[in-house]
Amino acid sequence: MFHRAIDMHPHYQVAFHNVGIVHRKLGEADDAIKAFKDALELGSNSRIAALLGDEYLGKAESQVVHGAVLSQPAQELLAESLRYLENATTQCHLPYAEFQMARLRLVRDGPNESVVSAFKDVLASNDRLTVGHLDDRMPDDQVYGEIGIVLNKLGEHVRSAEAFELAVAYKGPEHVNAGIYTNAAVLGWLPLHDLHGEHAKYTHPDGRTESALDRANFFLNEAKRASPDNPLIDINIGWLLETKGLYSEALDLYKRTLLRVPGQPVLQQNILRVTEMLSNEE
Repeated sequence: MFHRAIDMHPHYQVAFHNVGIVHRKLGEADDAIKAFKDALELGSNSRIAALLGDEYLGKAESQVVHGAVLSQPAQELLAESLRYLENATTQCHLPYAEFQMARLRLVRDGPNESVVSAFKDVLASNDRLTVGHLDDRMPDDQVYGEIGIVLNKLGEHVRSAEAFELAVAYKGPEHVNAGIYTNAAVLGWLPLHDLHGEHAKYTHPDGRTESALDRANFFLNEAKRASPDNPLIDINIGWLLETKGLYSEALDLYKRTLLRVPGQPVLQQNILRVTEMLSNEE
């Protein structure tokens, strides 16, 4: 339908934008990039520039190897992403573009407090939006989620857990996606338990306290509710069971999950490890 609109009106920027959005949703990055570039040839548009920058950033991220120096192709893709994102952010304070710029800095420079500040600036831009531009808002839960991830990488585990709590509180527990719940458990509260044991606690608004391990357990159960068929969530629940010393339950969960995703290497490794631990206990 959108391609027909382009054929009928080859200078209709919205049609090219819509084609790009369709390709983007289908995961067809190269086709999305071409459509967004065609749209920008018809006129400047900060939103389309931000989308184009995001597509180049995604392609760069796919080539990044953890702990390795950025390859030349990854650097070139980041440079293209930066060019379009700078164009988008200089035209107006578009929170979506600022969010992608912060992500780019994280990929290019690694985790640091400057990146944390860049994500916080996105929240400030959200607050400055006027009523007529609320559609340009970058959801706060996604921003806090990214802040939590960066702080985890920096070893700032208390601040990381706090950021994930803010991500969950923003929309309310019933509307949070499984990824944020999982990160809140695995990157937020489990590291605090590993560091401080039972001394690490979450304090509810009414004054009740909950151990870090119980808080992680709550978030993983919520992740399971939000995405019941996701095997990665089951792997993390298994790890939580191991942390609690419930090795037989963890092994049973790993085996049941492996039946759904045969050959999954992490599951196979976990099954071998836990089986060996249980045999050593006998």
